[in-house]
Amino acid sequence: MIAFIRQIIYLGKKYDLLTATEVVEHLDDPLDYFSLFENLLKDDGVLSIMTKPGNFKFPGFVF
Repeated sequence: MIAFIRQIIYLGKKYDLLTATEVVEHLDDPLDYFSLFENLLKDDGVLSIMTKPGNFKFPGFVF
């Protein structure tokens, strides 16, 4: 899926804000997406993630 996303977005663009609302808990490997998000954000950009408590169950993540 990440390869598909890379094909449909403009990787040369930088964004002030990216949002993911109740999406992250459905990703097989969220770290791949976080890396993509980091590359898409401006240096002072903001990544806003919302998920329901208890839905985000990936080892190594600390909230």
